[in-house]
Amino acid sequence: MEDNNLYAVAANSSTDAWAVGYEVEQGVKRTLTEHWYGASWNWIASPNRGSLDNVLLAVAGLSLNRAVAVGYSTDAGGGRRTLIEFWDGTRWRIVPSPTFGQSSTLNAVTAVSDDDVWAVGTVSAATGSRTLTLHWNGRRWSAVQSPSPGTQDTLVAADAITTDDVWAAGSDAGTLTTLGLHWDGAAWDQAATPSPAAENYLTGVAATSTRDVWAVGYLLLGGSRPSLIPGASRDEGFQTLTEHWDGTSWSVVSSPNVGDSSNVLLGAAESGNGNVWAVGRYISITGSDQTLIEQWTGSAWSVVPSPNVGSLSNVLRGVTAVSATRAWAVGGYGGGVFSRTLIQGYCA
Repeated sequence: MEDNNLYAVAANSSTDAWAVGYEVEQGVKRTLTEHWYGASWNWIASPNRGSLDNVLLAVAGLSLNRAVAVGYSTDAGGGRRTLIEFWDGTRWRIVPSPTFGQSSTLNAVTAVSDDDVWAVGTVSAATGSRTLTLHWNGRRWSAVQSPSPGTQDTLVAADAITTDDVWAAGSDAGTLTTLGLHWDGAAWDQAATPSPAAENYLTGVAATSTRDVWAVGYLLLGGSRPSLIPGASRDEGFQTLTEHWDGTSWSVVSSPNVGDSSNVLLGAAESGNGNVWAVGRYISITGSDQTLIEQWTGSAWSVVPSPNVGSLSNVLRGVTAVSATRAWAVGGYGGGVFSRTLIQGYCA
């Protein structure tokens, strides 16, 4: 058995949703895309660049039956190149995109329209890493300057409200602080996102309006530093982190944790009526990862029961909402040397 994992999901409608990630073929990661037609999820062929690892980490819906997915491909020297693919209603195709430094990875994508799309990630070199923001104008991808206040900055989440109101979030691994950026139509500026603990990471953004934006992730209150990076499946001691933008400032909002074990939120999506979903995982009393879903319904965050596959480790990395009553969450499950795709549906 070889690994299969999903990292993100996006829906255009109740009969048009995409999930992306990777599948392993003869020891090499290759792009994986699955499509929901309204009755079942189906594997859809997607291209790869070269013969080495290719991974899709994020997807966004465009107009009906169109989508864009981003991630990275690996070159012969072991570096990463940005990877962007468009679904045109018939097939996935790779489009040219800028790559910088020794490695460039795209971790998130969000769209205002078919000709106004943002992809964000990180550029890595021997001296550290910096933020990466790319924009699609309907004809080509181009790099746009973005703040990078630290020496180990990365962006892992993004959500667009309008063409002049876009949010991106991540962290500075050097100072262990949150990192939030805002696009106002002319430039990216750093936002004052709180860092209330010894370690702080933002991994998801969900915007319901200009004055109602959520960022989710995890924090470490104290103790020794775990080895978790965004998207990984194991750690010790983390607790959920949720932050809110009210149109004027960012503030920390209390969010629940399951038991006394580690809890991590890895993705978020707005679901209409001001409600928000956040997904991730927690470590159960037996030591295995279990799915974690939380919902904001206007007054407080609460844990929503979610299924797991047997006693194996389970994790949810991405979520999308079709409406206030329908949503999808994706990730993976497994144990030992293999993992399998995991898709969960919500219907109220």
